[in-house]
Amino acid sequence: MAPLQDVDMLIIGAGISGLGMACQMRRKFPNLSFSVVEKRAQHGGTWDLFKYPGIRSDSPMQSFAYSWHPWSKLSIRASASEILWYQKGVMKKYDLDADVIAYNTAIKTLKFNTTTCLWTATTEDPDVSYTARFVYAGTGYYDQEKGYIPDFKGVDDFKGEVLQPMHWPENFSCEGKDVVIIGSGSSAVTIAPAICDVAMSVTVVQRSPGYVVNQPGRLRFNPLMQRLLSWFPPLFRLYTRCYRFVSVFMNQYEYWLATRFPNFAQKMVLQAATDEVGEDVVTQHFTPKYNVWDQRVCVASDGDLFQGIKAGKIRYVTDTIDTFTEDGLRLTRGDEYKADVIVSATGMTLEIFGKIDVFVDREPFVVNNSIMYRSIMFSGLPNLFYGLGATNQSWTVKVEFALKVIEDIMKYMDYYEYKTCVLNKTTTDIREGDVPLNSGYFTRNRDKLPKLGLDAPFHWGLYVIHDYFSYFWNPISRDPSLTFA
Repeated sequence: MAPLQDVDMLIIGAGISGLGMACQMRRKFPNLSFSVVEKRAQHGGTWDLFKYPGIRSDSPMQSFAYSWHPWSKLSIRASASEILWYQKGVMKKYDLDADVIAYNTAIKTLKFNTTTCLWTATTEDPDVSYTARFVYAGTGYYDQEKGYIPDFKGVDDFKGEVLQPMHWPENFSCEGKDVVIIGSGSSAVTIAPAICDVAMSVTVVQRSPGYVVNQPGRLRFNPLMQRLLSWFPPLFRLYTRCYRFVSVFMNQYEYWLATRFPNFAQKMVLQAATDEVGEDVVTQHFTPKYNVWDQRVCVASDGDLFQGIKAGKIRYVTDTIDTFTEDGLRLTRGDEYKADVIVSATGMTLEIFGKIDVFVDREPFVVNNSIMYRSIMFSGLPNLFYGLGATNQSWTVKVEFALKVIEDIMKYMDYYEYKTCVLNKTTTDIREGDVPLNSGYFTRNRDKLPKLGLDAPFHWGLYVIHDYFSYFWNPISRDPSLTFA
């Protein structure tokens, strides 16, 4: 049976955010109808899109997994295939199958009618459309069709292959090849150690350094404890829940420490890296000009990147690119590096609604003219929720907070028989702030982001624990920012 097309809740995207909302509908609203629309051929979102070697989570799976469906493996940094396996288990448990998920279905427009108080979603198939009281956009925040590629000089002269992590060819092998990776972010930090054992050479060329920390890739117990946990699964689940709580708390504490005492935080991170690869390497290639957590901190799972550098299998070069050549790259200082393959791991392009055109009574919605409420609602868009996760820790931790607020809004509306909920504030009503990250993909795309406030509930919200406390003292029923009708 095909998914319903006239529903209470339309969920766009079958990634970690969209599936979370679908689970919430099963758990909290069993009497309401919903459908999930996914433009790809299967679930997974990011984890189905990216195919590059070594792709894995930066965040601990114990906190990346949903709290209501704990991670059951010993791995902490899970591979994409493990994450897809986990999501498949979630879908099976909550009966999220072809009856509720429409694959290969891309939404083109979302239109809200203030007379009927309904959303209408059109698709690329003119014969398929959806109507819904509520819409949840689990579309992520980057363009899934293309990443950011700088305007490199001489690209057409290069005789080898130029790859993007987002569009890694299936079954492509780097075995026996000279590989140059451009970039200093998580993709570069992940790909380099994943291919260094098979490639002829791996060179990472970065314009400027980034912070990299060594984090464990899996849980390790002594044999007695491991046997005990395997005998008593409830004990392992309890351990996982405790690990999740500690992980979230420590992440928040470390972020607070980094923002309040930046010099101390930098000293700690650089000293840890120095212990791995030595002071000379860290000074040249792992000492950024910005503070810790001004940009995302990259993770070397079990120190794999540092091990590759120490073994001489990975070479780091910090310089700007002058031009591509027939055989590789020439840098500004004049050094040339031969390459059969060049990987442009140079970042993403932001795209809030996944290229969906949004209208309210035929008036186009412009993201940059709106403000955000608790990272889940945009001003001027009734009954539409957005799944923005955390950018400084596990994405899902923030998504679960969003799902809690959405649950309360929907129950409040049901109790008082309201038809719409809309954020009533404008940019003139808030002390305007900014995204507290200066990563390239944010600074290049500020015109695609909503306006943010300095204060809750309109800030970016990097302290999830604080957001929970803030929401506890200012719940839906007492929040003047929302108008119900």
